[in-house]
Amino acid sequence: MITTAKWQCREVINIMVGYGVRDIVLCPGTRDTPLIMAAVRTPGLKVHDVVDERSAAFIAYGMCKLSRRPVAVVCTSGSAALNLTPAIAEAYYAHCPVIAVTADRPDEWIDRDDSQTIRQKGVMDNFVVKSVNVTCHCESADVRNAITTNLNVALAEATSIKCGPVHINVEVDEPIAEEVEMDSAIALKSRVIHIYNDHVLGPDAINDTVCLMSEKRKIMIVGGFDFPMTRVQRERLARFAERDNVVLLSEHVSNMKTGNAITMIDEALVAIRNDKTMFYPDLVVSFGGALVSRSLKEFIRESGAEHWMVGHHQMYPDCFSTLTKVFPDKEEFLKMLDSVSVCVSDYNKLWHNVADGNIVVRKRFMADAPWCDLSVIDRICREIPEGWNLQLSNGMTVRYALGVPVLTAATVHCNRGVSGIDGSLSTAVGASVACEGNTLLITGDMSAQYDMGALASTLIDSRLRIVVMNNGGGGIFRFIRTTCRLPELDAHIASRSNFPARALAEAFGFRFLQADDFDSLAEALELLFAPSDRPVMLLVNTSGKLSATIFHEYYKRFKNIY
Repeated sequence: MITTAKWQCREVINIMVGYGVRDIVLCPGTRDTPLIMAAVRTPGLKVHDVVDERSAAFIAYGMCKLSRRPVAVVCTSGSAALNLTPAIAEAYYAHCPVIAVTADRPDEWIDRDDSQTIRQKGVMDNFVVKSVNVTCHCESADVRNAITTNLNVALAEATSIKCGPVHINVEVDEPIAEEVEMDSAIALKSRVIHIYNDHVLGPDAINDTVCLMSEKRKIMIVGGFDFPMTRVQRERLARFAERDNVVLLSEHVSNMKTGNAITMIDEALVAIRNDKTMFYPDLVVSFGGALVSRSLKEFIRESGAEHWMVGHHQMYPDCFSTLTKVFPDKEEFLKMLDSVSVCVSDYNKLWHNVADGNIVVRKRFMADAPWCDLSVIDRICREIPEGWNLQLSNGMTVRYALGVPVLTAATVHCNRGVSGIDGSLSTAVGASVACEGNTLLITGDMSAQYDMGALASTLIDSRLRIVVMNNGGGGIFRFIRTTCRLPELDAHIASRSNFPARALAEAFGFRFLQADDFDSLAEALELLFAPSDRPVMLLVNTSGKLSATIFHEYYKRFKNIY
């Protein structure tokens, strides 16, 4: 077929069709020409031409209200966009999904005295449930995936229980009317994300989901940060993860706590590096929030596997750029798993052979590991009493802890929403107030120094324990490729922190402990985990440079073992 060369215009039209738009009202203009071309040349889409934008929008609203389906209205740039607003305001208060699509000049031409050019982005924000700006600079795959996701989220909001209008502002650059000949299957296909939003899945949706999962030979379940599952939820997930075609990779901060999960994720990815295509999934099902492991995110993106997200997410983050389904109700999704047919595969065995070998390699390495951050945090995590709650700071602390094969802590949490080092100590104080039992925070010295004002809180009591890894500040910068070899590293990036631990502990009523080697650590841990009438702080002194070297050497041990 011959259609507009503007990818962003085809994408807008295709995704609207995917969300049930069957009628579209078109207003003539120059800048919206490629949108008109894409709409007219899309089979099954009925177009209606109206000159006056204000009237066109009300006509679209009337069609939408009576048909109970989303209807789109398209106009050119400038004052034309403003003329849609009265009808969009009416649609907002009448809960009607009218899709206002406004063509626009490229962002770099705004406020430069070009004709029919105004500040259109967000111009209808007071009267829409969502607004999206679509850039014309969309050559890269990352930008295109972001556009696709944002359009899906907007249209999902429009057609959910919220049910209201959305504004899609589309930048169009020169040449405007350029055409391209494409295979129709490609030109008319876009990734539509089915967001089963705020309502119970119907029989058709359940059957479709079960059938699709039953066909997959390689299903990967991944767990990012989350609250603990109920016992029944864990049992359902564990049963499904025992199937031959399913593997479960869970970070400790997911709090999944299923015995058949692979938790040493980065180690496994290093081990399979030379033959990783065998391990690529067909389908990725994610639970919880963002993953800590950058390697896992890159691995899944490289695989191109379809992605389903489970659990309520306000923004529906498309982390792997392949999201196609969102199931807000975790309980309902887990119930469906029992109905999925068993598929013959060696996928589970493939992954667990690697994981079992990695546990042996880690055990050997840790037996001879010198005094460093890795060996210390491994020792601490393995000795946490059952029922204690573990809080981790960002940077290297959480990464060291995630490599421990089994954590006995009742819950494991880290501030992974934004992943900053600020506020880790304060968060632990708040967590210790809210949860039963004792709370242990393991934090780096830079993160502790950043938030040392939290020590003055009157909310701190004897149930809080703090371990400060005093390694010279910013240990993660000595490990990641971006910064580890820079000449500015020691002086300006991994800056040594000033955390006078003993003075602070004594000033704020903490019992102070210190460890400088394995013997003193063993003595300190006995006191750290023993009953106490006041909070306890343990300062662990290590070498940041040696810790980074050992961690690099640790990962080398997993190379080529598969």
